[in-house]
Amino acid sequence: MHRRKLLAGSGVTLTTIIAGCTGDADDEDGNETENGDGEGPAEDTPEPDDNGEDDTDEANEEDEQPRSDDQLLSLVDTLEDDEPLFDPDTRSFDGSGQTVTDEFSLEAGLTAVTFDHSGEGYFVITLEGQEETLLVNEVGDVTGAAAIPTEAGDYTLEVEADGEWEIHVGEPISPEDELRAIPVQASGTGDAVVGPVKIEDDVTVEGEHTEDGTFIVTMYDESDSAGVDAGETVFSQIEAFEGETRATHPGVIWIDVVADGEWSLALE
Repeated sequence: MHRRKLLAGSGVTLTTIIAGCTGDADDEDGNETENGDGEGPAEDTPEPDDNGEDDTDEANEEDEQPRSDDQLLSLVDTLEDDEPLFDPDTRSFDGSGQTVTDEFSLEAGLTAVTFDHSGEGYFVITLEGQEETLLVNEVGDVTGAAAIPTEAGDYTLEVEADGEWEIHVGEPISPEDELRAIPVQASGTGDAVVGPVKIEDDVTVEGEHTEDGTFIVTMYDESDSAGVDAGETVFSQIEAFEGETRATHPGVIWIDVVADGEWSLALE
């Protein structure tokens, strides 16, 4: 079983070369050399590249290339930022095995959860408040994200796991410089939340999923709270799929993807 399936009708390697030379064994021990003067040969000094620059620095600069204007951001990638999940009040929990977290408060709006589990058995997260909502139902090692509109109130997370886990909970408010405009695209494997994209009118959404299994794609505005009109389900499939549809859900949009395999999306 996968998270929220029931709602549909039923998550460089750098090689450093170190150059250098060593002398004879006698030289290393401080003994006299063949000329008897007690001085060993001078050590060779590694020469820099022709351009005098460090290859490692160049590789790091390549890794830090900014996101392109048509590429949506994976919410998991915000965890290293000053404000993870674009929320200065992001809550973080970690542990091992089964537990219920401390209580925390949420405002009305979109709630995002990122998760990481290292284990071989089931990994289940349930959001408990006025109602119980299954957020994650996975098996084994898994990293991903989920999004769900919530009402204002106090909540806890019930976690079932056989290994170590880490969870972050936040209510994203996207900065202007992170917003993208149509057309945009995203791809990944397993459950994810991608965005943010500013949508003002109808859009065409193209989707592809490579596995026979759950593929549910839902668009949420950051201001969506729990209710009948919260979010718009774009795709709901239980097999390999490739197709497109029209969607109408204006606002600052995050896209929640529930998938058993590799997937890709394009919005135009």
